[in-house]
Amino acid sequence: MRVYLMVCCLIFYTVRGQVEYSIAEETEPGAPVGNLAQDLGIDATRLPSRRFRMITGSSKQYFNLNASTGALSVNEPVDREEICAQEPTCSLNYELVLETPLELYKLQFKILDVNDHAPTFLLEEYHVNVAEFLAPGVRFTLPIAHDLDEGINSVQSYILSPNQHFRLEMQTRGDGSRYPELVLEKSLDREQQAVHRLTITAKDGGSPQRSGAAQIVVTVLDTNDNVPTFEHSVYRANVLENSPRGTLVTRVQATDLDEGQNGEVFYSFSNSTSPELQKMFSINSQNGEIKVNGALRVQKPLLEMFIEARDKGVFGMSSVAKLLVEITDVNNNAPEITLTSLSSPIPEDSLLGTVVALLSITDEDPGENGKIICKVPVDIPFQLRSSFDDYYSLITSDLLDREQVSEYNITVTASDLGSPPFAIQKALWVQIADVNDNPPKFLNQIREIYITENNKPGASVFQMLASDPDLGENGDEICKKYFYVSLPSSRLDCALSVWIVSLGCLPPSSRSLFPDQVLKRSQPRGARPTSPLTPGKPSGNSTSTSQRQRHPPRKEGNESSQAVLEGRRGEAIAAAGQTED
Repeated sequence: MRVYLMVCCLIFYTVRGQVEYSIAEETEPGAPVGNLAQDLGIDATRLPSRRFRMITGSSKQYFNLNASTGALSVNEPVDREEICAQEPTCSLNYELVLETPLELYKLQFKILDVNDHAPTFLLEEYHVNVAEFLAPGVRFTLPIAHDLDEGINSVQSYILSPNQHFRLEMQTRGDGSRYPELVLEKSLDREQQAVHRLTITAKDGGSPQRSGAAQIVVTVLDTNDNVPTFEHSVYRANVLENSPRGTLVTRVQATDLDEGQNGEVFYSFSNSTSPELQKMFSINSQNGEIKVNGALRVQKPLLEMFIEARDKGVFGMSSVAKLLVEITDVNNNAPEITLTSLSSPIPEDSLLGTVVALLSITDEDPGENGKIICKVPVDIPFQLRSSFDDYYSLITSDLLDREQVSEYNITVTASDLGSPPFAIQKALWVQIADVNDNPPKFLNQIREIYITENNKPGASVFQMLASDPDLGENGDEICKKYFYVSLPSSRLDCALSVWIVSLGCLPPSSRSLFPDQVLKRSQPRGARPTSPLTPGKPSGNSTSTSQRQRHPPRKEGNESSQAVLEGRRGEAIAAAGQTED
């Protein structure tokens, strides 16, 4: 088992690279594959907090990821032939997502072929009609064997059972594929032997080697010395992938110089044509018309079929032509948007370029019909940035202000380049989290407050109103705001204590000042204390403060006043004192 770690230099920093693993198909469940934490150089102790996880579009979970250790193991045996058919390479692709910070890795599991299939023929028995007295060297095309394995594990050779009249030769088509031919070495005499039974065996190159066999029944017939001949050895045609049943693809034609039944030709698919294609298309045996017979759901845009023309003579001579059908894609698939990760709410003081969401946007159409254009509205402080393959990141493109806009309903639009184009939209709801970025503001106008001496402790002196657009402890939350009245001069030894009004006793953002004992006239007057307003708890890490001067002359009495400087949690506060005589 080999592990490859490929670190790519990408445009967007959240996509870090690609990890490749190689594993043999049919590996038993529980078998170890690798350790992503080690291969990516990630501290395993941080994996749970980073929500370490794999994402795949497959309905089957072939691999297990231990989110605590990063260990990868086989969860379900992989059948390479099931997921990749006869592709030369086979791989399963996953995405690995880590959060805080958001990172994306691409995982590729290369599935190695093992020789777990033997070559097979479509039929157990094939019939070949050979006219007697034909000269040696005449060739007859034989069926090919199919092997679901790839490379050296697929069909490598054919063997013909020993006999006196035929030998086996391999031929190569223009596309490089090979097929067996039965070559007549010695003329046949129907009177001596009317039927010859041969065995053709196909072998693969795996270890251990596997093989499959079929019977070739050669019937010796009377002379039919002309073979049907196609107008072209290779036919080419195009058809739209959404063509309905009955659509004409093309028409092939072969001629036979013989007369009568020996010159009449009928058409069929050769045994070399896969059963799947024989279901997708039909052929008229009389005129050679080939039509669509079913849904054209194929992985390859170019299909290869083989058409056989056989005469109706007693000898049944035949020839084969190749038909290449190109499936033209139509824009019949809309893009798909998958939300991989979303961070909401985000702080209003987030830096430009902060990643908010990660999306995967795909289109199953090939070529231009599968190319995608993605966008978000231009009047919002967000933009999309292509990060890796089909992935896009939604990032901040301007400063945020919760007091202006507290949430965004962002519509992501993806449209392809087909004609007509298909488009799809997905809504993302992003909330903006408050930070303490606004100072409170007094709503009262500056005014003088007159205080009567000999007042009772606890009597209200005056009321102040303030407002703060921030939320919670950063803003107008009642009973979590504190007023402080400070003295401008140390000569004043009288003050008013500030009390916090309990919930519900005053409207939000309003507070009153109360003396905690009787004020006396004998103290200096005309003091002008200021009233800093501090939002949040005084012990908080960051506060914003507003100040407004108060001028509280005290109405004259015959008593001296005294002031008490009182603080909350170590904060110095003071209240208005009396004026001098």
